Amino acid sequence: TDRLLVARALQKVLLCMIAAPFFWLAGTFHFVAWGLPTRWRKGVGGLLRNRSQAGRLLRNSTQPGFTWLLFVSSFLIWHDPAFVNYTMAHTWLHRLTLCGLGLAAILFWWHIVGGPRIHTRFPDWVRFASLVGVEIPNIVSGIAIAFASTPLYSYYALAHAAAGYPLRLTVIEDQMLSGGIIWVFGSMTYFYSAVMVLNKIFRDNDGNSARPLP
Repeated sequence: TDRLLVARALQKVLLCMIAAPFFWLAGTFHFVAWGLPTRWRKGVGGLLRNRSQAGRLLRNSTQPGFTWLLFVSSFLIWHDPAFVNYTMAHTWLHRLTLCGLGLAAILFWWHIVGGPRIHTRFPDWVRFASLVGVEIPNIVSGIAIAFASTPLYSYYALAHAAAGYPLRLTVIEDQMLSGGIIWVFGSMTYFYSAVMVLNKIFRDNDGNSARPLP
């Protein structure tokens, strides 16, 4: 990621569109919790209880609206030229921001895929709207990067010149490929997930309409 912008784009795809949803689909939290010693497992359970002060704080700080806004803000800032130029110049800072982006993605997918049940059940139509609401800024950012006619990130322009244009990509070609990856993979992930949720809504409605009247 220190030489190619496309590597940074792939980093975002792997973290936000693959690792984060599969974290919940694999039931990672539940397996880890049950694998803890009994005393620690009880501590985690107490943290998630309604009457626990820490549990209330956790519940309030992971509300669906807040996690959606946090995720969208995180990946838009992730693409900001000034932010990229500054953080990429400091390896530790880049790693720290990568962890923050990953955490925001995990919190977002918590309500889409399903994590620990500490909130009121997320309605399917809200899940659908959340996915579409994420995809719109994702498409806009991907298109803006892909069709920019001048280098957006001075850090990568300098890195390309110093490395002798790795993979024989010019700065603009690297930028176009990066934006295309964000655009295409984002559409595949968020729109496909939204279609799956929409299909569930129609299926549930068909099931309800087929029930005999009392």
